[in-house]
Amino acid sequence: MKVIPFVLLFAVLTSCGTNKLGSDSTLENDLGFKKNEFVAHFSKLQNDNLIGLKPLTIIDGEPYEYSGYLLDEVNYFTDLKVKKITHMKIEKAVGLFGKRGKEGVLMLNTY
Repeated sequence: MKVIPFVLLFAVLTSCGTNKLGSDSTLENDLGFKKNEFVAHFSKLQNDNLIGLKPLTIIDGEPYEYSGYLLDEVNYFTDLKVKKITHMKIEKAVGLFGKRGKEGVLMLNTY
């Protein structure tokens, strides 16, 4: 299985819109999300088995490496003033990212 490089994939996602490539949901907040909003959204995605404990996370086109699990990183995400959260289900993520997408994909935008 061929894995698409992040830079190329980011260019495709931003040029044609993520919904055309199978994004499952997008949340937007021009003021930035608060900690409790992140926790509620990520917990719901995990409880519904749409993402795993350590999904591939891309922040403004750059892959983010976790030091713990997704919910451990909420303070960092809150400090970034994330304005848009898009998630991709595991099945679609594996198709685009190979085994790196095995726990789903979160795309966070700060602009």
